[in-house]
Amino acid sequence: GIVADGKIQVREDIYLTPSIGFRRATEALGTPNTTTAQAPTVVDTIPVKLGFYQRFNRFFYEVGGGAVRFQYTDYSQILAGSLPASSRNRWEYEERFRLGYEITDDVALYVQPTWSQVRYISQINAVDQDRDSNNFGTNLGFTWTRDPTTSFDGSLGYTTRNYTTGSISPTSATTAALSGSWNGYAPLTLRPLITRGITETSQANYASAILTTFGLDFAYVIHDVWTATGGLAYSLTDNIPVNPSTTPYRTDRITRASLGFQYQLRPQVGIGPLFEYTQGSSTDPQGLDYNRAQISIRLTAKR
Repeated sequence: GIVADGKIQVREDIYLTPSIGFRRATEALGTPNTTTAQAPTVVDTIPVKLGFYQRFNRFFYEVGGGAVRFQYTDYSQILAGSLPASSRNRWEYEERFRLGYEITDDVALYVQPTWSQVRYISQINAVDQDRDSNNFGTNLGFTWTRDPTTSFDGSLGYTTRNYTTGSISPTSATTAALSGSWNGYAPLTLRPLITRGITETSQANYASAILTTFGLDFAYVIHDVWTATGGLAYSLTDNIPVNPSTTPYRTDRITRASLGFQYQLRPQVGIGPLFEYTQGSSTDPQGLDYNRAQISIRLTAKR
């Protein structure tokens, strides 16, 4: 993947935050959704975002929006009960507004309503479903910026997904988010991550999924040019059936641990190996338990 984002300072209290990119990922073999495939399904995404921020004394507001194009490609026979790639291609749109107040120079509180829409390229999919939906949520959150290397942004809220066809029951869930970076001990940087929200699913019998993820990444400078990197992550996916009377609720769990090293060829460029171990399980008998080990070489560049 490659993503370009930035900050355009119009003046001291006004700035723009544009972003555009391209990502390619695979749905790994052995995961609950792809247990019988010989080759993984590939998904290409093109995210585009734009935000506008303005501050008045201690009050501030931010408006923004984004669009993401999802394009799937199946390279082998998919699992029975899964949707083919042509039924998963879609656009996802999001609009948001954040109004906040700076309690101190370091801490601010905000309220953030969000709207989002999901629009499939093929409105009626392979199993005669219309999964287009409209979503609305409200979040209460905070930001804490101790210094340029230590800051956090967290929120808690509630969101509801309504399907435009009316034949699929709405899905509602508590949402949460936490991201940031801690550098209280100079060689060590910790990056916690918590997310919870409603997402799409590849399963024909399930309308949506509530995805909860807990993660913690780290970077430790061993020497001027050597850095140890890694992290832990745990994901819990509660799949919501289209018809609960005929399809049982399904829960998928994935645990991931990684450890690697980076050698700085230059201050802006690094390269090094990464080992990652993943273990997954599902309450669905077809979603078999699995584990996977992967070794890769990462090249990073920043400016």
